[in-house]
Parts: sequence; structure tokens; C-alpha cells
Amino acid sequence: MVLYLQLLSFIESGRFEKGGMRNLIHKALWSQLPKQERKLLLVIHLSMLFSNAGHSLIIEPDTTWAYVLNNAD
Repeated sequence: MVLYLQLLSFIESGRFEKGGMRNLIHKALWSQLPKQERKLLLVIHLSMLFSNAGHSLIIEPDTTWAYVLNNAD
């Protein structure tokens, strides 16, 4: 996985990234997502951790997108 992420970084920027796996994932994947998609993933993740509401977020994606769009900074 590390090798793959380093190759992605090299293809995009022409250099290898320093740091551990967390840094590589952030630079290669997370930071490439649009802000709304990052918020959506966080909402789903947190709701699944702390309640059963996560199931309704997955079953009713239109409601989830409406929440994310209405609560964007």
C-alpha cells in the first residue's frame, strides 16, 4: 500500500512524500476529494460510530447530501 501511495505521489508531483502511512493517505487520497465529499464521509463515519443513524444515511443518500450541502462552511 505504501509503495502504491508513493507512486501516486510521484506521478502527481514528481517527488516522493515524507512521513508515515497516515500522511500518505492524506496527501494522495483525502486531500484530493472535494470538500463536500470529505464532509459526507465524515458525517457517515461519525454517525455510524455513535448511533444507528448511519444506516439511514446510507439508505437515504438524498437526505445525507441535503444535510452536507446545507451545513457546508
